[in-house]
Amino acid sequence: MSVKQRYKLQINHISEHHKNHGRKLVEVNMAIESEPLTPVFAGINWESGMVHICIRTHTKILKREKVKAAANVSSAILSWIHNYSKQNNQKIIACGLVKNKKLKKIVPRLWLELDISPFVVEVKSSNKEVEAAKYVASRFGADFSYKAKVDKQQKVITTPLVTLSEYEAISNPDVFKRLLKETALFRGKKIVFVSATPQGGGVALMRHSIMRIYKLLGVKASWHVLLQDPQFFDITKKKLHNVFQGVSESHIKLEDKDKKFFLAWTKKNFSLLQNFFKKADVIVIDDPQPSGLVNLIKRKWPQKPVIYRSHIHLSAALANKKNTPQNIAWKFIWENVNKADIFVSHPLKSFVPKEVPDKKVIFMGASTDRLDGLNKELTDAQKSYYMRLFNKMLLDSGQETLDLTRPFIIQIARFDPSKGILDLIESYRKFRLKLDAKNHESPQLVIVGNASVDDPDGTPTYEFVSEMLSTDLYKHLACDIKMMRLPHFDQLLNTLLRESVIALQLSHKEGFEVKVSEALMKGKPVIATRTGGIPLQIKHKKSGFLVNVGDTEGVADYLFKLFLNKKLYQNMSTTAIKSVNEDVDSIYQSLYWLFIANQLLKNNFHGNAKYIGKLISL
Repeated sequence: MSVKQRYKLQINHISEHHKNHGRKLVEVNMAIESEPLTPVFAGINWESGMVHICIRTHTKILKREKVKAAANVSSAILSWIHNYSKQNNQKIIACGLVKNKKLKKIVPRLWLELDISPFVVEVKSSNKEVEAAKYVASRFGADFSYKAKVDKQQKVITTPLVTLSEYEAISNPDVFKRLLKETALFRGKKIVFVSATPQGGGVALMRHSIMRIYKLLGVKASWHVLLQDPQFFDITKKKLHNVFQGVSESHIKLEDKDKKFFLAWTKKNFSLLQNFFKKADVIVIDDPQPSGLVNLIKRKWPQKPVIYRSHIHLSAALANKKNTPQNIAWKFIWENVNKADIFVSHPLKSFVPKEVPDKKVIFMGASTDRLDGLNKELTDAQKSYYMRLFNKMLLDSGQETLDLTRPFIIQIARFDPSKGILDLIESYRKFRLKLDAKNHESPQLVIVGNASVDDPDGTPTYEFVSEMLSTDLYKHLACDIKMMRLPHFDQLLNTLLRESVIALQLSHKEGFEVKVSEALMKGKPVIATRTGGIPLQIKHKKSGFLVNVGDTEGVADYLFKLFLNKKLYQNMSTTAIKSVNEDVDSIYQSLYWLFIANQLLKNNFHGNAKYIGKLISL
């Protein structure tokens, strides 16, 4: 499907969705109300013309069956799973496919048609389908959360969800051809990525996507994460990340004891990973947490190309000002990364401190994968299942359920001081006052995000906001505000965003917020702050509205206009889909990293403070 065809389908969907908002979802939801909300898994093996199937929960096997399928194996399996799910009112979450060429074609169909996560596994026991089902069950929690797998060398294990053909079908043909060309040029070489955590945040999502694509392309690549340590992440979050973004208290700064611990922990990680660094031809280090690795790598292998990728909103103005907490933190990071060959930043010069030479700088935005769980199309039945699951989670947390007959607006973000959650709630209060003055029905507000092991601010921020909602100013709204730290189950966020009417992103500081792009891709007008990379993503008054940080009255006004003016809303929905820059797709990001790697291996490659799209001629 071409990009243009995809846009047309999405625009038609937006029009239909908002004409019948809530009705379809409620109808489907009522039809499957008896469906148990328990994770169910499948294991499938093919041998001598027979398909062996095992269905289980985390605790017990529900069914084992053999199906004759000598000819069209994929169709036979899909038909059996569809019928089983319908007859037993069970949603199969994931499927373990015992490695076999006969089962290869079913991978994208399980994912895109039946919304089942596919895992190709190697099993040596006689009951292969049973072991395959057991394996995939181990990858998910009882709350449906996906557990990223990390081996003893801190390597993140990724599994493709589709084949290369599905990516080619949604990609710009020239870009895809260039990707294949850069892949061929990189043949025989290896690229290694290192970041803080295997899940929880945009960096991990991008790395999962790029590793899936590289596996399909046959690119030699590996992605490793740091050993997990609460003290280390407390330092990197509160005294580096928050300080750089200017959202920490003024007295908080990086101290000598913090630096000492940081460097000691870095050396421990280096010892674990140095064999991978030795075999790598190009190394990419993501963000401050593993930044100390740059100099250790360069000290041992001076000629090995190393790239430092900064994903955060780094205020260069504050970093350049002597003796500020930002300057102290930046000087420490720069000491760690100054020997990097390339410094990749989000596309704003204000994110790059003056010490970084222009020749090292390349600007690059964040990306998202149109075929992953956050973005792929979902059927009404699938969305209804996830809305039921969300409501169950709300009940389990002591909240009232979301009323599916009423619209809702949404902000998806970590519970973090920089995400403007207090402004969000105040904006909603003012918006409700405007609607009450018109005796107009009010939408609900959903505030959700994932947790991350490297973010110690999540729980305190969530608890503070909860307490805020119990105060006199907000308690009358509390029943219409649904707030939750969700498990890592991407289709849940996908569904909530698709079923919302308006998305908000009221961050005080932001790098390049991929949630903005994901909302626009789904035809959601976005109201967001003029901070960081967000103004590069939203066309003011066309695909959404931009406000100054803290302008809660402005947010309320724009919500009021969008909610009451159907023509304005429809025009913005249509423009939102068309406005997303194509290079937000993971295919571009996969190409960009290979291009930089190939250029570095030729020697004398400089970024010269240019956007990556300008450096590569497609």
